[in-house]
Amino acid sequence: MKVKLRFYSIPWKCLIIFIALGLSILTACSSQPTPIPLTGTDRENVLVYSEPATNNLLTGLNNNDYPTFSRDFDDTMLKSIDAGSFSTLYNQEMTKYGKYVSRTVVAVQSYQGYYRAVYQGNFVKNNNVILLVVFDPTRDHKIAGLFFTQ
Repeated sequence: MKVKLRFYSIPWKCLIIFIALGLSILTACSSQPTPIPLTGTDRENVLVYSEPATNNLLTGLNNNDYPTFSRDFDDTMLKSIDAGSFSTLYNQEMTKYGKYVSRTVVAVQSYQGYYRAVYQGNFVKNNNVILLVVFDPTRDHKIAGLFFTQ
Protein backbone atom coordinates (compact mmCIF):
# COMPACT_ATOMS: atom_id res chain seq x y z
CA MET A 1 0.00 0.00 0.00
CA LYS A 2 1.32 3.34 -1.01
CA VAL A 3 0.74 6.48 1.04
CA LYS A 4 0.27 9.65 -0.88
CA LEU A 5 1.33 12.89 0.66
CA ARG A 6 -0.58 15.96 -0.27
CA PHE A 7 0.98 19.35 -0.31
CA TYR A 8 -1.24 22.32 -0.13
CA SER A 9 -0.33 25.56 -1.69
CA ILE A 10 -0.39 28.37 0.85
CA PRO A 11 -0.37 31.85 -0.60
CA TRP A 12 2.89 33.63 0.19
CA LYS A 13 1.12 36.56 1.81
CA CYS A 14 -0.57 34.28 4.35
CA LEU A 15 2.70 32.52 5.09
CA ILE A 16 4.54 35.80 5.64
CA ILE A 17 1.76 37.11 7.91
CA PHE A 18 1.76 33.86 9.90
CA ILE A 19 5.55 33.98 10.41
CA ALA A 20 5.50 37.68 11.35
CA LEU A 21 2.70 37.08 13.85
CA GLY A 22 4.60 34.18 15.40
CA LEU A 23 7.79 36.20 15.71
CA SER A 24 5.99 39.16 17.26
CA ILE A 25 4.35 36.89 19.84
CA LEU A 26 7.72 35.32 20.71
CA THR A 27 9.34 38.74 21.00
CA ALA A 28 6.55 40.08 23.21
CA CYS A 29 6.74 37.07 25.53
CA SER A 30 10.52 37.04 25.84
CA SER A 31 11.27 40.70 26.35
CA GLN A 32 10.87 42.16 29.80
CA PRO A 33 11.07 45.83 30.60
CA THR A 34 14.28 47.00 32.22
CA PRO A 35 14.21 49.34 35.22
CA ILE A 36 15.54 52.79 34.39
CA PRO A 37 17.94 54.15 37.03
CA LEU A 38 17.11 57.65 38.24
CA THR A 39 19.92 60.05 39.02
CA GLY A 40 20.38 63.62 40.13
CA THR A 41 17.25 65.67 40.74
CA ASP A 42 14.92 62.86 39.61
CA ARG A 43 16.42 60.52 42.21
CA GLU A 44 16.29 63.16 44.96
CA ASN A 45 12.65 63.99 44.16
CA VAL A 46 11.68 60.35 44.74
CA LEU A 47 13.73 60.09 47.93
CA VAL A 48 11.90 63.13 49.36
CA TYR A 49 8.78 60.97 49.84
CA SER A 50 10.23 57.44 49.74
CA GLU A 51 12.49 57.92 52.76
CA PRO A 52 9.78 59.07 55.24
CA ALA A 53 7.37 56.41 53.95
CA THR A 54 10.01 53.69 54.28
CA ASN A 55 10.84 54.96 57.78
CA ASN A 56 7.17 54.60 58.77
CA LEU A 57 6.99 51.14 57.26
CA LEU A 58 10.11 49.83 59.01
CA THR A 59 9.32 51.53 62.33
CA GLY A 60 5.87 49.96 62.24
CA LEU A 61 7.38 46.57 61.44
CA ASN A 62 9.90 46.83 64.29
CA ASN A 63 7.20 47.84 66.78
CA ASN A 64 4.53 45.41 65.54
CA ASP A 65 2.41 48.51 64.85
CA TYR A 66 0.13 48.05 61.84
CA PRO A 67 -1.19 51.65 61.66
CA THR A 68 2.37 53.02 61.40
CA PHE A 69 3.49 50.21 59.08
CA SER A 70 0.61 50.82 56.65
CA ARG A 71 0.33 54.62 56.97
CA ASP A 72 1.62 55.28 53.44
CA PHE A 73 0.00 52.33 51.60
CA ASP A 74 -2.25 52.77 48.60
CA ASP A 75 -5.68 51.11 48.64
CA THR A 76 -4.45 47.93 46.96
CA MET A 77 -1.66 47.47 49.52
CA LEU A 78 -4.09 48.11 52.37
CA LYS A 79 -6.23 45.26 51.02
CA SER A 80 -3.23 43.01 50.35
CA ILE A 81 -1.67 43.46 53.78
CA ASP A 82 -4.49 44.02 56.23
CA ALA A 83 -4.13 43.90 60.02
CA GLY A 84 -4.56 40.12 60.08
CA SER A 85 -1.98 39.36 57.42
CA PHE A 86 0.39 41.93 58.99
CA SER A 87 0.59 39.72 62.08
CA THR A 88 1.73 36.80 59.90
CA LEU A 89 4.18 39.01 58.01
CA TYR A 90 5.55 40.37 61.27
CA ASN A 91 6.18 36.88 62.66
CA GLN A 92 7.81 35.69 59.42
CA GLU A 93 10.10 38.70 59.04
CA MET A 94 11.12 38.78 62.71
CA THR A 95 11.92 35.05 62.64
CA LYS A 96 13.84 35.30 59.38
CA TYR A 97 15.58 38.70 59.68
CA GLY A 98 15.07 40.01 63.21
CA LYS A 99 14.54 43.68 63.96
CA TYR A 100 15.42 46.35 61.42
CA VAL A 101 18.64 48.26 62.21
CA SER A 102 19.55 50.46 59.22
CA ARG A 103 19.47 50.72 55.44
CA THR A 104 21.39 52.15 52.50
CA VAL A 105 19.85 53.35 49.25
CA VAL A 106 21.15 51.09 46.49
CA ALA A 107 19.11 52.51 43.61
CA VAL A 108 16.09 54.55 42.68
CA GLN A 109 14.40 53.38 39.51
CA SER A 110 11.53 54.04 37.18
CA TYR A 111 9.78 50.82 36.19
CA GLN A 112 6.51 50.40 34.28
CA GLY A 113 5.06 53.70 35.47
CA TYR A 114 6.12 53.26 39.10
CA TYR A 115 9.14 54.35 41.11
CA ARG A 116 11.17 51.81 43.04
CA ALA A 117 13.46 52.52 45.96
CA VAL A 118 15.92 49.66 46.38
CA TYR A 119 17.63 49.39 49.76
CA GLN A 120 20.25 47.14 51.28
CA GLY A 121 18.80 46.57 54.72
CA ASN A 122 20.61 45.62 57.88
CA PHE A 123 18.60 43.53 60.31
CA VAL A 124 19.70 41.88 63.54
CA LYS A 125 19.85 38.38 62.00
CA ASN A 126 20.85 39.37 58.45
CA ASN A 127 22.88 42.31 57.17
CA ASN A 128 22.19 41.71 53.50
CA VAL A 129 18.44 42.02 52.97
CA ILE A 130 17.32 43.67 49.74
CA LEU A 131 14.23 45.76 50.40
CA LEU A 132 12.27 46.96 47.37
CA VAL A 133 9.60 49.59 48.04
CA VAL A 134 7.40 50.52 45.07
CA PHE A 135 5.67 53.90 44.83
CA ASP A 136 2.80 55.00 42.63
CA PRO A 137 3.49 58.54 41.37
CA THR A 138 -0.15 58.96 40.30
CA ARG A 139 -1.62 58.25 43.76
CA ASP A 140 0.09 60.78 46.04
CA HIS A 141 3.29 58.71 46.05
CA LYS A 142 1.72 55.94 48.12
CA ILE A 143 3.44 52.58 48.59
CA ALA A 144 2.16 50.20 45.93
CA GLY A 145 4.49 47.26 46.54
CA LEU A 146 6.89 45.81 49.07
CA PHE A 147 9.43 43.01 48.65
CA PHE A 148 12.08 41.53 50.97
CA THR A 149 14.77 39.24 49.50
CA GLN A 150 18.15 37.90 50.59
